[in-house]
Amino acid sequence: MSTDLRADLSVVLRAALRVPAVVLVLGVGASLCTVGCAGDTTGPALSDPAHLYWQLTLNHHAITLALTAPYNTLQLVATPSTAKGTPLVDSGATTWTVSDTSVQVSATGLLTAIAPATGVTIVAQRTIGNITNVDTAVVNVNDTTVIPHVATLALDPVPTVFGLPVYDLFGQISFTATALDARGDTIPGVAIRVTSVTPNILPSCHLCFGEFQREAVGHAQLVAEATVYGVRKVDTLPFTVGWWHHVVVDVLPQYPTGSRTALGVFAPAEDTVAAGGAVIWNNELPGLAVDVVFDDSSAVQVVDSATFLNGYCRIFQLCIPTQGGGNIRAFAPLDTGSLKGLDTLGVRARSFPTPGTYHYHSALYGTSGIIHVLPEFQVP
Repeated sequence: MSTDLRADLSVVLRAALRVPAVVLVLGVGASLCTVGCAGDTTGPALSDPAHLYWQLTLNHHAITLALTAPYNTLQLVATPSTAKGTPLVDSGATTWTVSDTSVQVSATGLLTAIAPATGVTIVAQRTIGNITNVDTAVVNVNDTTVIPHVATLALDPVPTVFGLPVYDLFGQISFTATALDARGDTIPGVAIRVTSVTPNILPSCHLCFGEFQREAVGHAQLVAEATVYGVRKVDTLPFTVGWWHHVVVDVLPQYPTGSRTALGVFAPAEDTVAAGGAVIWNNELPGLAVDVVFDDSSAVQVVDSATFLNGYCRIFQLCIPTQGGGNIRAFAPLDTGSLKGLDTLGVRARSFPTPGTYHYHSALYGTSGIIHVLPEFQVP
């Protein structure tokens, strides 16, 4: 196998291992925000939060209209505010743009439905001084003569198996946001926006698509919002972002002072994985074989290739399925060979079902590392 092909395969594998976990919010009978979230900003910032024009906020962000009055109109209001949330008065005019002629917006922000549509984007923009902020809303227009009354907006709990959240290969997880009438029936064609109020743990995106970028382990809170035929509903959902199920430790060359002989070092030298998860040692250096020896290997288990990375290894045959458990013999990627069964990538993995701290080292180089194994939802 050529070096370029091996490098390409390594990128593919690392994409599966390194893509940050994302929370994906899916609406039942709903469409979600697909535009910039509140607070998109251009222009230089000011230092005094008491006077800073920080954001522009709409009173509605996910709107469902009909073609019949009075359900075919809605008044949008864009409020500029400081970093402390104080509204700014006498601050100029808001300009409005719309992505589709199915909805009209007046100079004062009055929406009028013209034709059936899904996901029409309304952008409000206001400039104060040299700072411009925008906020956006998404509009659905339904051709219906029966106008249901929304009684509840439900942001449902995340699906679980054996009490654990169900993540896909790339760390995405699905919620269900649903607008219900008084009988508990789902109202179809409803636009719903979901945001996070804990940006340090699970910040809202700027191009929403219902996704959130996992930033840290901790307790987050999601908020669902929908204005359905003139009635606005909100629901909240607490969510705990747990430790990774898979982490990657790279093998990197390090040259001691005055030496031309490289040592194989581990990066990061210390990492944390959820109990039951796996650690992957990734060596992309053909001439630098490295071993992994644990101070206590009794609880270091074999990785099940059928379920490892949700079957990714088995499907693409990028990992050797019979790696075993315990210590790892010296390994490095091969320069030649086929994808099927040969060690083309230089990847080793071990499972850690038992919480604890695991110290390991390379007997060849004297370099070392630490793996902390914690219950998934044991947050700092």
